Amino acid sequence: MKPRPVLIEWDDSTHIAPGNWIDRDDATTVGSCSIVTVGWLIADDDDTVTICQSITEADDCTGTFAIPKAVVRKMKKLGKP
Repeated sequence: MKPRPVLIEWDDSTHIAPGNWIDRDDATTVGSCSIVTVGWLIADDDDTVTICQSITEADDCTGTFAIPKAVVRKMKKLGKP
């Protein structure tokens, strides 16, 4: 797959900073958060979209992470392939 820039809207879990005690009832209202990410699409299969932040001329990449398709709300291809 030739990498191409994409904008992905997806849902993620919300994190409460480590070491903070909160009431258990309050914890049930934390919920999730919406994320908008722009990156290079380097893999797209039935379950996962994999993107990275940067790609070198040698085809090395950094800032790589996978987003489960179950949490992707929208993916828009940017620019020319």
